[in-house]
Amino acid sequence: MFRKSLAILAFTFMFGTAAYAQKQVFPGSVGIGLDSTLMAAKLHIGANVTDSNVSTIRIGRPNDQGNRDVPLFGMPGAYNIDFAGYRDVAQNQTGARIRAERINLWGTYSLIQGMDLVFLTSNGGGVDSLKERLRITNTGKIGIGTKQPNATLSINSSELNMQEITKAGIHSSNAALIFGNAAPGADSYIPLITGRSQAPTTPYGLYVIGQAADVVPSGADVFSAAILLDARSKTGDGTLTNNNVLSVSNYGNPMLMVKSNGAVCVGTTDAKGYKFAVNGSAVFTRVVVKENAKWPDYVFTTDYQLPSLGSLEDYIREHQHLPGFPAAAEVEQNGQDVAAVNRQLVQKVEELTLYIIELNKRLLQQEENIKALNDKVAGK
Repeated sequence: MFRKSLAILAFTFMFGTAAYAQKQVFPGSVGIGLDSTLMAAKLHIGANVTDSNVSTIRIGRPNDQGNRDVPLFGMPGAYNIDFAGYRDVAQNQTGARIRAERINLWGTYSLIQGMDLVFLTSNGGGVDSLKERLRITNTGKIGIGTKQPNATLSINSSELNMQEITKAGIHSSNAALIFGNAAPGADSYIPLITGRSQAPTTPYGLYVIGQAADVVPSGADVFSAAILLDARSKTGDGTLTNNNVLSVSNYGNPMLMVKSNGAVCVGTTDAKGYKFAVNGSAVFTRVVVKENAKWPDYVFTTDYQLPSLGSLEDYIREHQHLPGFPAAAEVEQNGQDVAAVNRQLVQKVEELTLYIIELNKRLLQQEENIKALNDKVAGK
């Protein structure tokens, strides 16, 4: 009875004295101070910083197996640091919490437990409003809005703007880099990158720089570049066959498009089977067209059969166009092959040259014949 009373007296004296003392210091490298000028806070716990093996604060029991019988990746236990709210709907509601969760990493028996660090906040509207906002997993992954991040940083949000990066002193409505969702539907997600700039007198919006080694692409990298856009099929991660690869628009108006077959469309979305389609005029400083057909210099060979002018006249009378050229209706419907038409034009020029040479020979012969007749009449 005497020992029990002595213990109660000592306990009362120790904590009662601490409640009124300016400072209570325990022997060793750890000190606890209450409202003391020597301490930096209401509760100040210090440790020798040169001793890396000593923790300033430690929460939890070492070797505590807790509930071993939990599923793989289940939570056998946790340690909380709570921050009280103010005038909450629920009395003594927790306003914010830092939670260390033990995660089973072994199997049926959680003999090996990792530790996730979780941050929770509340808007004070009720106990249920205390929700997880951020998690750092035992593998170092960070999840915002998700308990199972599958990347170094995973963000799961119902907001259209999921991430916003701004510059100090500039409001996000004037300039920001925004990663968001272009599909407002609840079950849809289209990754959206928006670059909004504030740079008066400059035309910049979103500035992309790709720095790479200055080498000639070769081998497997022959189609690589400092900035590479690679479109792929979502199913099977293969090539696209129906969808477009790249589209450039001006507020929804198509300006340029690259089709899955490599066709390039300017001012139109239909290449009509060609590799390059332009809806509008174009200007070039120089154009070189290479085709497989033979250039028509064969017209000047000795074995070339030059059509007679009579047969040419008959063809024109029947078809209303030169041989080898498309009809007007065909050109209106399908356009014209510049290389083929140019080749045909050269052929016709060469044939016309041969006709002129032949007519010139006939003219010279006629002049000689007329001169001979005149001489004969004149008695020369």
